[in-house]
Amino acid sequence: MGTRRSELLLLCRLSAPIALTQVGLMMTGVVDTLMVARLDVESLGASALGNMWQWSWMSLGVGLVMGIDPMISQAHGRGDGPATALALHRGVLAGLLMSVPIGAAQLLTEPGLLLLGQAPAVAARAAEYNLLKLPTVPCFLVFSALRAYLQGRTLMAPATWAMWITNAFNVLFNWALIFGHLGMPALGLAGAAIASSLTTFMLPVVLVLWVRM
Repeated sequence: MGTRRSELLLLCRLSAPIALTQVGLMMTGVVDTLMVARLDVESLGASALGNMWQWSWMSLGVGLVMGIDPMISQAHGRGDGPATALALHRGVLAGLLMSVPIGAAQLLTEPGLLLLGQAPAVAARAAEYNLLKLPTVPCFLVFSALRAYLQGRTLMAPATWAMWITNAFNVLFNWALIFGHLGMPALGLAGAAIASSLTTFMLPVVLVLWVRM
């Protein structure tokens, strides 16, 4: 009974930060939706379709990068530091390479949405939105590789802290850039896309700093 309880506690300790990280990732989208919804229906529709199109392709890259999870955990378990580093390098490289076709697909947002029968005006705005969100592709895939590296070494908290810290900045960036606060111009939907790019850029930066420390 004691062994099962200790195993359960260990499982909760390891899984709780992962769950909080996923909640933080979803909160980013929730905040974006709540703020863009204050603009107009077309802007909300364009951001929703743009995100749908991006994540349809981004999931392929994330799935590929997540392939380093077992390699890192196995190498860490046998105390093989160089192998964990090699897996991280492969994950980052895979993420950067996958950014090219995913970015190309993102540039095809408008024709893709038109092919799916979406309204031309909304498809055009979604394309502009996704163009400004291009930097989120390599940034998020590199973050995913760094997150897998840390979690494979039982370091669950860094990704959680990174996600929630950047969530706070995402609220600030959206508020300033969408509605024109803090001396910024009111950019509307474009401001939401720029805020997402800035926020996602911060994710790997925070984790790299954490790793180096």
